[in-house]
Amino acid sequence: MKKQLSTLIVLLAGACLSLGWHHHIIKPLPAAALTWLVPLHPSDKRVDIQIKTLTSAESRELLGYDLPSKGVQPLHLTIQNNSPESYSFNPEAIDLNSVDSRDVAKKIRKAAIPRMVGFKILGMLFWPFMIPGTIDSIHTFHSYKVLKKDYQAKAVKDEVIPVYSTFNRILFVPEEEFKKEFTITLVDLHKLEPLIFTISMVEAHLLESVHEAT
Repeated sequence: MKKQLSTLIVLLAGACLSLGWHHHIIKPLPAAALTWLVPLHPSDKRVDIQIKTLTSAESRELLGYDLPSKGVQPLHLTIQNNSPESYSFNPEAIDLNSVDSRDVAKKIRKAAIPRMVGFKILGMLFWPFMIPGTIDSIHTFHSYKVLKKDYQAKAVKDEVIPVYSTFNRILFVPEEEFKKEFTITLVDLHKLEPLIFTISMVEAHLLESVHEAT
């Protein structure tokens, strides 16, 4: 009897793997360009912005989840600063409403609640289900912590784009509020002057905008 019960518990624990478990894997954020960015000569003083709207498949590949299906459109930004000036950059610099990365992670975590509740109910009816339910709760909590840190690291935040550097970030935009035309404003930290990029993605999945630095 004990052997049969142990086998049942192992089978129930293994069932977690087929009931929506997701082990979040952190992947480095590459450039948004379809091809490798071309190295620029120091005399070619310019700031280059490339933006890509991630499809469901691309979102799963880079961010681990199909965010467009959850009402969040991820924008993949690459800023190549080939100028001798540093620029400030933050979410408010982009003329789009955005979602905080922590709220995006919470939205994903909420999707696991029905499964967790289901395990609790089954555990009350048949105690062996409490074991996979506990395992599932621990795994979900750990995965959420990793996901939150990963999204916070990748998200656009208040920071400085150093001289001669390439900068990759994700902006999380509510899908219903996404606009195909908007502006991005960088501020030259030396001259305290704005550098404004006008973005138009009407016909483009990938958009490139360049400003010559003076």
